[in-house]
Amino acid sequence: MRYVGLQEYGDGVTHLAVQRARIGRGADLKSLGVAFGASLARVEVEALLAEDGGSSEMLGVYFGDGEQHIDHRSIQDHVGSRTSSDLLYKGAMRDSSNAIYTGTVIIEHGAHQCDAYQTNRNILLSDHARAQSVPNLEILTNDPTRCGHAASVGPVSDDELFYLMSRGIPEKEAERLIVFGFFAEVLDRVDIAEIREGLEQAIEQEIARGSATDDARADLRRGRRPRGGGAAVRARPPALRGREPRRRGVPRGGRDLLARALLPGRGEVDVDDQTIECPKHGSTFDLNTGAPRTLPATQPVEVFATKVEDDDVLIEVPEES
Repeated sequence: MRYVGLQEYGDGVTHLAVQRARIGRGADLKSLGVAFGASLARVEVEALLAEDGGSSEMLGVYFGDGEQHIDHRSIQDHVGSRTSSDLLYKGAMRDSSNAIYTGTVIIEHGAHQCDAYQTNRNILLSDHARAQSVPNLEILTNDPTRCGHAASVGPVSDDELFYLMSRGIPEKEAERLIVFGFFAEVLDRVDIAEIREGLEQAIEQEIARGSATDDARADLRRGRRPRGGGAAVRARPPALRGREPRRRGVPRGGRDLLARALLPGRGEVDVDDQTIECPKHGSTFDLNTGAPRTLPATQPVEVFATKVEDDDVLIEVPEES
């Protein structure tokens, strides 16, 4: 039996759902839960493997943004012997969204030779997104069983991102590939072609929507007008906040170079050589052009003309077309 539960409600909607399945002798259930919408969504999924030889596969995909709160609860309850269950839930969260997953695997008294696995992984696409994962095992039998659980929460890997960008892939496209590949483990196990293709399109749309929002926010941070136009904006870059630029030991006449270098990377500056070093991977870039000087970097970084006035840094923002 195949079961798919999908919700794409709009903002302001509260979605509550409970899905329970009783799996009999030799029966097989594959379920898929998808959560993209609703301001508050909570879904409880339970598979009761009541008789011998039953199996359950529980897949889940969720993508949160804005202020969304997505809550999943699961129970894999093994009563019969020689039963198996496998749960894999993956989610991506951006903006200030929050995800909670709580799952429990139970091997009851009298259940023999059972297999049970539970995996929940979350990728965070912004500094304010959150995810919590709480896996649980309750093994109530002395009979040998194979049970396991895994959980992870973290941002996009800097190493993976740098690897793709060093091969000429723009940052946003590199992030898109990483996020889409993150969900591929679930998508590859969806054996109904129409549903798999629909999920792929929905995930692409969520990623694209987030990229558009990020672009708009980046323009605001840089002082750009929403519909074009250019100006010099007064800003305190993160690398210099709360610090006096002239206290950094840079020779007179070199402060502009220092400010220009610190904006993109916070790396070590060589004023004589006019380069900045990437603090993570050791590549060096030309301060004036952003061109890579040493490997592994092969693509230039963006450079903004700057001028230091007292504690402030003036950034010349190019006019957008």
